Amino acid sequence: MSDAGYTLTETLTALAIVGMAVGGLSTGIAMVGKAQAAVTSTVSGIQAVQSAEMGIQRLFDGHGPFRSHEPQQLSGDGRGMAFACGQQAVCKIEIDDAEAQLKLQIDVSGRSRSLALRQAGPAKFVYQGSLGPSSTWPPVGVERQVLRSVALVRGDNDPTPLIEAQVWREQPLTCAFDVVLQDCR
Repeated sequence: MSDAGYTLTETLTALAIVGMAVGGLSTGIAMVGKAQAAVTSTVSGIQAVQSAEMGIQRLFDGHGPFRSHEPQQLSGDGRGMAFACGQQAVCKIEIDDAEAQLKLQIDVSGRSRSLALRQAGPAKFVYQGSLGPSSTWPPVGVERQVLRSVALVRGDNDPTPLIEAQVWREQPLTCAFDVVLQDCR
């Protein structure tokens, strides 16, 4: 620097340094934005699954028990199920994986809604009975059992549960318990 001021070289060097600092700052902000978008996507995916799990749990609350020898109360396979959920009401839950995301189609006495899970498919329902898991309900076999939970799982070799809804297993007030059958008559 001279008494007359900055030289052109000094001014251009200072502008270049300021430009690189602004460029680095904008790149850093873009990286933070991408990380925030990834976190937002993950959180909304988790919230969608939790919302679907609570919705299915509410459908099962207070209904049941669902026994293997009463297929009119609940019947289902890996793609969906139908069960009695109130006075003359029938609830149906089906998996819709036609698009890239999984959706659950829920129909309660003709009123239907769709729950997007924001998860990739394919998925299937697994029914956990008192004697073990089954891909259908009622399971194939002669032994009576009670349904404990229904899970929506993804994958075949090592299935990952996305949703698990517990089923009410308490016996009705009019139960005449049979010790041999281990169930109400």
